[in-house]
Amino acid sequence: MALSLEEMFTVVGRETRNKIFGVVPAIVTNNKDDDGHYRVKVRFPWLPNGGDQNPEESWWCRIATPMAGKNRGFFNLPEVGDEVLVAFEHGDINRPYVIGMLWNSDDAVIVDNKSQNGKNHLRTFKSRSGHILEFNDNDVDKKEQVTIKTKAGAYLVLDDTDNAHKIHIQDQDGKNKLTIDKQNKSITIQTDSGDILIKAKEKIRLEAKNIEIESSQDSKWKSGANFELKASSNVTINASGSGELKASSTLTVKGATVNIN
Repeated sequence: MALSLEEMFTVVGRETRNKIFGVVPAIVTNNKDDDGHYRVKVRFPWLPNGGDQNPEESWWCRIATPMAGKNRGFFNLPEVGDEVLVAFEHGDINRPYVIGMLWNSDDAVIVDNKSQNGKNHLRTFKSRSGHILEFNDNDVDKKEQVTIKTKAGAYLVLDDTDNAHKIHIQDQDGKNKLTIDKQNKSITIQTDSGDILIKAKEKIRLEAKNIEIESSQDSKWKSGANFELKASSNVTINASGSGELKASSTLTVKGATVNIN
């Protein structure tokens, strides 16, 4: 038998009684799930039993996250004490979901939006320790960059500033650097504090139209077996001081003409 309109409203009233629709703020109280799931427990500070001291906790809240799926997704578990935004499945307070995280007066935003003058160039992810992944979309001033930076200051910058198209890698002190410069067609490896070691299990090959090696002090070449110096044209060995050519066994000097002066 069909229900009257009054009876229908009575049924709906029973179904919706003691339910919470919409979204509510909450504070994370526990993020250590012994089952290893991606979820947290929260307290609701707007409830009488949701204060700082011995609050009543929710059941485990699943967390909405970008790209979640099998062997993929964005893992960013909220910290205990973080403010989050919670919704309830069909209004059931026993089935909560964290749908977002909130900054507030105690947990300030990591980027001063005022300093951007409304341009909204930055997309930034900053971890608890202070490691930063930042996308700068400042196409107005042509300062577009992608930066990965550690808490101590080491960084990798993919730099499209003024269409220069550079890649910078630098250590925490700024004394060891690598720069790939597309515009000037160059790669620079530089250390201001120590040594550079290039090491391979098998072969290292340097190949270029011209190769120059310059040392401001001593230079040494050492080979564990044979050493061959070969040129398709002239070979010049020049010393401004004394010189010595020496072999522990046979030394052969051969040429169409040999001049010894």
